[in-house]
Amino acid sequence: MSNSVLTSFISLIKQQQLSKLPEFYLSLDESDKVLVLKFCFEQGTKSVEAYPFFQDLSVQLIKAHTKLPELFISGINTLERLSFFTPAFSEVQGYSQTNKQGNTLLHALCSNTAQSELPFNYLRSLVLFERNESIAQGLATMNHQSMRPIDCYLAFNHDLKNLPDHELSALFTLIEVQTKTSQVLPPGLLSAICQFLIKNEVNKQLRPSHQRVMLIASSFQTDIKVVCKLLRI
Repeated sequence: MSNSVLTSFISLIKQQQLSKLPEFYLSLDESDKVLVLKFCFEQGTKSVEAYPFFQDLSVQLIKAHTKLPELFISGINTLERLSFFTPAFSEVQGYSQTNKQGNTLLHALCSNTAQSELPFNYLRSLVLFERNESIAQGLATMNHQSMRPIDCYLAFNHDLKNLPDHELSALFTLIEVQTKTSQVLPPGLLSAICQFLIKNEVNKQLRPSHQRVMLIASSFQTDIKVVCKLLRI
């Protein structure tokens, strides 16, 4: 089925029947919608010339069915993918949409431990300059484990190298936005994050002055000494 879907999709593009593409996209099941969006990303990132065409096409497709496919949400886990689909997400409140696990695309982005580029400065620019309320809502969204996107970064990303100044500053800004938007947090969330770091022996690499300790304290608006006690450092 997948091969025939792409064959039909490509045929419409070659015949310049672009007005029919949103209707075609609507006719697809979720997995084939993801396939088509993945194709747009892959073709668009092959060359500078193709990028604007396929980026705009992805906007038209996603606007046609404003609910993002769940598998697609979990796949937005790199800055390159986020950047390509940013215009589309801005059209459909995409940053606050969730999948069955309650995760937004920001959860997927912040949970990915193998990123070559950090996303925080880019996200800050979207918040500050595009005033995208969907991002603020997404930052405050708790998944089914009661974790917000930045909580996922603090718990799951064990690369403890100091962040570059611009990314660190951006992350503090995002934490501020998260704090202003978040509802009351589960009382055990801070402890759960620290316990996860202890379980993976990440705490053995930390000191009270480490960036990660300061970020955790800032995110939960608590004293560094409280975090250090929970981390056993």
